[in-house]
This record gives sequence, C-alpha cells and structure tokens, in this order.
Amino acid sequence: MNKISVLLSLFKKENPVFLKECLESLVFQTRKPDQVVIVFDGPIGKDLEDVVSRFCDLLPLDIVSLPLNVGLAGALNAGLEQCFGDLVARFDTDDICYSHRLEVQERTINDSNIDILGGAATIIDLNGNKVGTRVNPVQHDGIITSLWKNPLIHPSIIFRKDRILNIGAYDTALRRRQDYELWFRAARNDFKFANVKEPLIYYRFDRHTQSKQSPALAWTQGKIGFKGSMSCGLGITKSMCCFIPFVRSIFPLWCQVRITKTMKFFDSREK
Repeated sequence: MNKISVLLSLFKKENPVFLKECLESLVFQTRKPDQVVIVFDGPIGKDLEDVVSRFCDLLPLDIVSLPLNVGLAGALNAGLEQCFGDLVARFDTDDICYSHRLEVQERTINDSNIDILGGAATIIDLNGNKVGTRVNPVQHDGIITSLWKNPLIHPSIIFRKDRILNIGAYDTALRRRQDYELWFRAARNDFKFANVKEPLIYYRFDRHTQSKQSPALAWTQGKIGFKGSMSCGLGITKSMCCFIPFVRSIFPLWCQVRITKTMKFFDSREK
C-alpha cells in the first residue's frame, strides 16, 4: 500500500491567510496524507508559525527548519530527504487542493506505470475569485512534445520519490524554474508522464505580477527551456520559442500586460 507525503516550502513573505486555506484543504482530503512535510526556508516569523501550529493536531506534520533561506530547490531537497512516502505530492502554500486530489492521483498513478503525474487547475486571483482554467496534455507523448512550454503545474504534481532522487532531485544552482529543468532531466531519463484531465487544485495566479517578470529571470527561463528542448529533440523552432517570455519582459509594463492577454488566445493551456 502506498504512503503519500505532501511536500511544501514556506518562506517568510508568504501570506498567513493563504497558508491557512492551503492546510485546511489538506485536512479535508478524501484520501488523507500519511505525512505533511513543511520546510521553513529560513526564519518565517510568528504569524506564519502560529498558522502552522494550529494544524499540528489536524495533520501529520513534520517540520524541517532551515536556519537560513536557501531557495526553493534547496528547501524542497531538504524536505524530500524527510519524506517517508513512496509517493510525494508537491504543493504550494498559497494554493488550495480539491478534496479528492490525493485520492484521484493515487488511483491514477497506481493504474499505470507513471512516474510524474500532474493535473489541471482552476486559476484564482489574490482574492480567491475564479479567473480561468489551466489544462495540459494528458498523455505522455503530448506532454513530451510540449515540454518547451512546461505542460506540468508544479503544485499539482505527485511523483515517485525514488525515481526523482535517482536523478538528483531539484537543481540547487537554480533559484527559480527548478521544476522546468527537472522535467527535461526526467524526460531524458525515460520517465513516464501524465496529467489528470480534471482540475485538482485552485492555483493562485496574478497575471499582473506575472507580467512584471524581470528580463534576467525570463532569460534564465529561456536558457533552461532552450537547452532542455534541444536535448529532448524538440527541434529548433520550439526551442527558440522558450525565449518568448524574455522578449515580452523587455517591453514597457503596459505592453507586457497586453501581450500576456493576447497570448492567452494562442496558449492551449488556458481556458
């Protein structure tokens, strides 16, 4: 029988209200998690600590406290070492799980030889209002050919822990986009991917914040995508498209927002 560990990283700037909603959604899972590992990525402050403490009797919490902020990759790797589940469900502390998320993912991953399984998401804004849906290819082949545009929603992922550890887990040299790089590396190591068609999480996403992505971050993302796409044989066209976010980032803010809205009509992940 599977054991499921849920893995989260908590940073001092995160919102206590969002964290409370996140943890509540784990309490009400129809398939209860066997372990919830929360990594304190450096000191997090009293407000966030108080929220976590309220759930100590409601969830099987294991806290990993890092003395300094090491970034998401380092925090997740530290937490992964403490996960005893053979399946690890990633989650972010500002998102919300559908109540059947773990039940559906456990059943799906057991029914086939899947290593990394994600799902669709209902997109909500900072006020919790539904603003759209993010869908992705469901079958392995469709995911592989779409890797250049990252067809996996990181906080919706469940994976086989041993397989991820065997390829080195998250790259700590990267401060952002660690999941994007990991998917390419997993593909090169013949992992099998899939996505559940239905939404499994409420994904908190602020388009205005996204539009302000710095050129430096967008350039790093483009390099990860280009290198990964070429190494997976996706071709030069798809590989070059990985730099679209960088091109967008160098325009004035008003133009970035308009480009983002326009791109929605061409992005098969958005509904």
